[in-house]
Amino acid sequence: MADSTIERGLEQPLLYMGRPAWPDSRNDARIRSLLENSSSPAYHLTLEGTHHFDYTDIPLFSPFLKYVGKSGEIPRRRVVEIVNRYTVEFFDIYLRDSESELFSGKPVYPEVRFAEVY
Repeated sequence: MADSTIERGLEQPLLYMGRPAWPDSRNDARIRSLLENSSSPAYHLTLEGTHHFDYTDIPLFSPFLKYVGKSGEIPRRRVVEIVNRYTVEFFDIYLRDSESELFSGKPVYPEVRFAEVY
């Protein structure tokens, strides 16, 4: 993402869901800056035990990724379930004006951490 976008932030609601920490801490700082600079609600969720590729479909097709450090410890289908449910509920909140169990602050999935809500 362009530095100017990070500095300006976003005007639309934002859901960032990702691994607990990046190997390069500069990525974490850029994500935090984007969230802090955004003017609409911004959610920062982490999913314990995941890596970057867990947020793609690739682990569903290759179970070997976890052996080379590209996928985390959580079963692949569980990650898909969690990511899909949070994504759908996020859009339901902001496009359908719906209530949300997941974004109420009550823990539903023990792997999910609300790092920040801006």
